Amino acid sequence: MCHALQVSRSGYYAFIKRPLSSQRRRRKELLAAIKEVFYKNHRIYGAPRVAADFHKAGESASIQ
Repeated sequence: MCHALQVSRSGYYAFIKRPLSSQRRRRKELLAAIKEVFYKNHRIYGAPRVAADFHKAGESASIQ
Protein backbone atom coordinates (compact mmCIF):
# COMPACT_ATOMS: atom_id res chain seq x y z
CA MET A 1 0.00 0.00 0.00
CA CYS A 2 2.77 2.43 0.90
CA HIS A 3 4.49 1.69 -2.40
CA ALA A 4 1.29 2.35 -4.36
CA LEU A 5 0.72 5.65 -2.53
CA GLN A 6 4.42 6.55 -2.78
CA VAL A 7 4.84 7.17 0.96
CA SER A 8 7.33 5.72 3.39
CA ARG A 9 6.21 3.26 6.04
CA SER A 10 7.55 5.47 8.80
CA GLY A 11 5.66 8.47 7.38
CA TYR A 12 2.43 6.47 7.25
CA TYR A 13 2.74 5.28 10.85
CA ALA A 14 3.69 8.79 12.00
CA PHE A 15 0.51 10.08 10.32
CA ILE A 16 -1.63 7.41 12.00
CA LYS A 17 -0.24 8.22 15.47
CA ARG A 18 -0.62 11.99 15.03
CA PRO A 19 -3.54 13.53 16.95
CA LEU A 20 -6.45 14.91 14.94
CA SER A 21 -6.12 18.51 13.84
CA SER A 22 -8.80 20.96 14.93
CA GLN A 23 -10.20 21.01 11.38
CA ARG A 24 -10.43 17.21 11.16
CA ARG A 25 -11.99 17.09 14.63
CA ARG A 26 -14.60 19.70 13.57
CA ARG A 27 -15.39 17.77 10.37
CA LYS A 28 -15.84 14.56 12.36
CA GLU A 29 -18.22 16.31 14.78
CA LEU A 30 -20.11 17.90 11.89
CA LEU A 31 -20.50 14.54 10.14
CA ALA A 32 -21.92 13.02 13.33
CA ALA A 33 -24.39 15.91 13.66
CA ILE A 34 -25.45 15.58 10.00
CA LYS A 35 -26.05 11.86 10.43
CA GLU A 36 -28.09 12.53 13.57
CA VAL A 37 -30.36 15.02 11.73
CA PHE A 38 -30.66 12.67 8.74
CA TYR A 39 -31.65 9.61 10.78
CA LYS A 40 -33.86 11.60 13.15
CA ASN A 41 -35.88 12.65 10.11
CA HIS A 42 -36.42 9.13 8.80
CA ARG A 43 -33.54 9.32 6.30
CA ILE A 44 -35.46 11.55 3.89
CA TYR A 45 -33.74 14.91 4.48
CA GLY A 46 -31.42 16.09 1.73
CA ALA A 47 -28.59 18.60 1.99
CA PRO A 48 -30.79 21.73 1.78
CA ARG A 49 -33.04 20.58 4.62
CA VAL A 50 -30.10 19.49 6.77
CA ALA A 51 -28.46 22.89 6.20
CA ALA A 52 -31.71 24.66 7.08
CA ASP A 53 -31.96 22.61 10.27
CA PHE A 54 -28.42 23.61 11.19
CA HIS A 55 -29.17 27.26 10.42
CA LYS A 56 -32.24 27.19 12.70
CA ALA A 57 -30.10 25.74 15.49
CA GLY A 58 -27.52 28.52 15.04
CA GLU A 59 -24.88 26.13 13.73
CA SER A 60 -22.65 27.22 10.86
CA ALA A 61 -22.23 24.79 7.99
CA SER A 62 -22.18 25.16 4.24
CA ILE A 63 -23.29 22.90 1.43
CA GLN A 64 -20.44 22.06 -0.93
